[in-house]
Amino acid sequence: MFSGIKVRDYMSSPVTVIHSYDTLGYIKNLMLERRFHHFPVIGECEELLGIVSISDVLRAMSKGGTPWRWRSWESRLVDRVMTPNPITVGTDDLLIEAAAKMTTRRISSLPVVSDNRLVGILTKTDILRAVVDEIKGIVKVRNCMKRPVVLREGTPLKKAARLLYAGKEEVLLVRLPNSLGILSESNIIFFGLEASGKYEVLDARSGRISIDVKQGRVSELVHEVDVFLSPEMDISNAGRLLLEWNVPGLPVVENKKLVGVLTKRGVVRGVHLAGRRSS
Repeated sequence: MFSGIKVRDYMSSPVTVIHSYDTLGYIKNLMLERRFHHFPVIGECEELLGIVSISDVLRAMSKGGTPWRWRSWESRLVDRVMTPNPITVGTDDLLIEAAAKMTTRRISSLPVVSDNRLVGILTKTDILRAVVDEIKGIVKVRNCMKRPVVLREGTPLKKAARLLYAGKEEVLLVRLPNSLGILSESNIIFFGLEASGKYEVLDARSGRISIDVKQGRVSELVHEVDVFLSPEMDISNAGRLLLEWNVPGLPVVENKKLVGVLTKRGVVRGVHLAGRRSS
């Protein structure tokens, strides 16, 4: 029974760590190389100091400022943007309890510790794998989906970035001429958007100058999809599609009408809900 599944059964281990003195430029390159979204931060004695997520990097990239005070976000140190003293779980904690922590605290990952040592990390994708394997016939998509935010394909990327790094939206849907697309934080950060206000600072003979930059459009990065979920679909089957398509969310359609979007965060809520129903 899934209620007996422990964190150790689905956590990711070993875990890639970073240090408080690393720069955001280094972290961005590490994310691009390994396609990871979360990195625990350790100190000189390998103690857990914090955690840095793709959202933290996106916020730093998108933070504005006057051009004469501009400084490349890539040179900032990790300890300036990390979340200190992160919430953790133990290897023997129940997976449904970990899902409850993610849901109530609105976080996407949990460092896993054992005997005060960092031994792994539990992410939404790890819980999604557990759902596909273990949770069947208990929760439907309807119970976990949320109302979608739908953008036009000509929407500026800067506006999309603001919606995403505000933390309320995990994915955005984009209405294309003949289909729908998915846009997430990963699309933007891996594209390398530098939305640091409306300026680009260049070196010139007379000193550093600023010029307006043309922002991209969401249509440049959108992930077009032609698979749709039904509100009555079992959460396990829906989770399998999320894994197969390697996307953070999929649209939900009923009677040819868009009624919602199911995200990985929604699946984690489904685990929380399933745990409450089984208790």
